[in-house]
Amino acid sequence: MNRLYLTREDKKLADGESNYTGSGYSIEESKKEQYKVTALLSAVRKINDFTINATVAAEQWDTRRTWQDSWTVNGLRVPGKFDIKNSVKPAETDGLKNTDRKRINSVYAFINADYKGQIFLDITGRNDWSSSLIYSDGTGEVSYFYPSVSSSWIFTETFDLPSFFTFGKLRGSYAIVGNDTDPYLTSIGYYKLDGTFKNSFDGNEYPYYSFDSEALRNSNLKPEKQHSIEFGTEMKFFNNRLGLDLAWYKTNTKNQILALSQAAESGVSSRWINAGNIQNSGIELVISGKPIDTPNFGWDLTANYTRNRNKIVELAPDVEKYYIEGGGMDCAAWATVGGAYGDIYTAYAYKRNAKGEKELNSTGGWIRAGTQEKIGSLQPDFLGGILSVLRYKNLSLNMLFDARFGGNIISGTYNYGSYSGALENTLYGRDKEHGGLQRTLSDGTVLFDGMIPEGVFTSGTVIGGVDVSGVSYQKAYEDGLVTPVAAQKYYENKHSWGNGIRESALFESSWVAFRELSLHYSIPQKLTKKLALNTVNVGFIVRNLGYLYNSLPDNIHPEGLPSNRSSAFVEIGGSAYTRSYGFNINVSF
Repeated sequence: MNRLYLTREDKKLADGESNYTGSGYSIEESKKEQYKVTALLSAVRKINDFTINATVAAEQWDTRRTWQDSWTVNGLRVPGKFDIKNSVKPAETDGLKNTDRKRINSVYAFINADYKGQIFLDITGRNDWSSSLIYSDGTGEVSYFYPSVSSSWIFTETFDLPSFFTFGKLRGSYAIVGNDTDPYLTSIGYYKLDGTFKNSFDGNEYPYYSFDSEALRNSNLKPEKQHSIEFGTEMKFFNNRLGLDLAWYKTNTKNQILALSQAAESGVSSRWINAGNIQNSGIELVISGKPIDTPNFGWDLTANYTRNRNKIVELAPDVEKYYIEGGGMDCAAWATVGGAYGDIYTAYAYKRNAKGEKELNSTGGWIRAGTQEKIGSLQPDFLGGILSVLRYKNLSLNMLFDARFGGNIISGTYNYGSYSGALENTLYGRDKEHGGLQRTLSDGTVLFDGMIPEGVFTSGTVIGGVDVSGVSYQKAYEDGLVTPVAAQKYYENKHSWGNGIRESALFESSWVAFRELSLHYSIPQKLTKKLALNTVNVGFIVRNLGYLYNSLPDNIHPEGLPSNRSSAFVEIGGSAYTRSYGFNINVSF
């Protein structure tokens, strides 16, 4: 059994002109309890060349939470004395006992079998009964069964292969994993006292109530299940000096329980649904090698490659898009049927004609699409990494590199830095040296800060009595119908908060990072034994040394996202790229 106790106090001194104004005290205490009881029976049997291990078990898991929150009202009677009894007006208290309750009863069994240490078979089966899936009328799909089967064959133990073939294994598996949800999502909810208000006509106070949740619950929720299949191989050659591990996988998550956003007019912010079918498939590859392997000097290399493809096969009836998150740049990541988890949409994309050309207004400003348009995806094409370990006697030098290629990011730094002229890319067009075109003001002043916007004039645009619909700004300039746009106006049109095009801040997020460099030295045992020590290792570590390649302009930090969520895609207000240094000593006795 586990018990977690948490106490949180909030103490406020006066923040006004007296010792009482703004003062207050609150204390919140909570207790979370969890217990698990398991009964297990195992057996082992060997029959000729077969070895069988079997286990059956029953289990009960239970959790609940109790909390109480008390706070003073209208300040403290005695300044600086933080006590609930010191409240000017009667203190208030809220709390619940034994809430967030959930219980899961389970039975499961598994069998592990092998034949001559060459062929292995594992079979499991588990059935859960979860209280969180009980409907308000006592019914519900509380029971869900999920099995798995996996097998592997070490074929180098079966066949007499050439000596360079050190080890070989084939493997395959199929598994279903079931999952329930949080408590109470299948109940209709309840109204609770939210406070009182004073009636100005009769002077009396009356209570008012609110619904206990802004999310509409679902009395028909089903358990979600993840179906996964995998095939792979592991091979080693030349006495383990070269190795390969390759796997292909496909995972389909069905009936995933999630909150679907709703219009404010509905009275709720979201509703709970079972999402239909979300698929991930891909390959994973690890190659390892020892180019140099001698008693005094060695070099180990390990490289990994991961390629995942995500597809939304189905969401829910009449639901084609599911909102994942925004990011402060008028853009949002969505899960779209037929698309992927993390397709990026915005209404502030470029408006384009049937040919895909950007449309301009009569002054050379870009026109916003006005409707939600897909401009990219946060899903990368592939991920990779390399670990290099150089060893010379008791000294080792480790280098770690990792990489991402493909997928998109929206850069707030680029957008607003370009709008303000703070970034190097905005030097272009400012003067003749940086490609600025001649521009003559009304008073005859000649400047060289002119720029030509990319795009064509939108339909119905007339300049100087000439219909320039579909004509590029470059062609209209060459025909003498328009003059270059001032550089300041050019960047304002593209990046301003009020009229800018957010798509202009969309970039491919590809990078190769020098993630870690470490140097370790193991002090010889003939010295450590004199100090009654077994081993002593000292090391110096540097993390985040820099980027060997970065696809973003102006050295913008591609990992400087404001959160570590997998759906984060907007670089704005995130952390700076930080290099850290460390020193460690490991001693064993």
